[in-house]
Amino acid sequence: MHLVLGRNYERTVVGTKQVTSGTDERRISPAVSQLLFAFATAKDAGSWSVRKLAEIAGLSKSNVAKVEQQLVAQGILIESEEGFRLRDRSKLPEQLLRGYELALRPKLLLSRFRSPASEIDEMLAAIRDSLAKDSIRWSITGGPAAYLLQKFYRGLELPIFIESLSDQLRRRLRIIPDKSGPLIFLRSFGSIAFWRESGSFPVAHPWLIYSELMYSSDPRAHEAAEEIKRKYLSE
Repeated sequence: MHLVLGRNYERTVVGTKQVTSGTDERRISPAVSQLLFAFATAKDAGSWSVRKLAEIAGLSKSNVAKVEQQLVAQGILIESEEGFRLRDRSKLPEQLLRGYELALRPKLLLSRFRSPASEIDEMLAAIRDSLAKDSIRWSITGGPAAYLLQKFYRGLELPIFIESLSDQLRRRLRIIPDKSGPLIFLRSFGSIAFWRESGSFPVAHPWLIYSELMYSSDPRAHEAAEEIKRKYLSE
């Protein structure tokens, strides 16, 4: 670069690399987000084996160990003889939401669809019946899951975690790709996506439900998220 400003200032720079401030190390990745969700499920998660954390987070064992050290370097985790623990658990909701919005959800999103059924209950029944034939694991998240748990808010969208979404299943459900469609399929990860049954339907872990509700632009969804947090996620 050769820069001249008037007659008084002249500067030439050749081959100087841009100085970084370590922001790359703090970059949120899907793997970091997945492991933080695993740590959110229990206070003693840091003492679990790498195998158990990998199962819950949906990561390989080697990736779990790598991400743990990355989080230690960032000051989010503290390592001790007993394992790992969060340095400040009060910051966890903010960290989960940031990771879910910026890294994890974009990775998990398969597509949005429009269904021949106009009501969410009808869509749910059709999905449950179709997936039962293939023994595919799935779960509900977001507003419909919150409604099953607390009867407060349902919303207009149906976000579903699913292991796989084949063309055959799409034809059976008669769903059509639509960028603004109410049916949202997200790729499931780990066992955290499969929490328990509620009203004969499988639902995701409350932290995932909370994150999907907060991802919404609907203020009522945020109110429902706080209710989920108060009832299921309070310390």
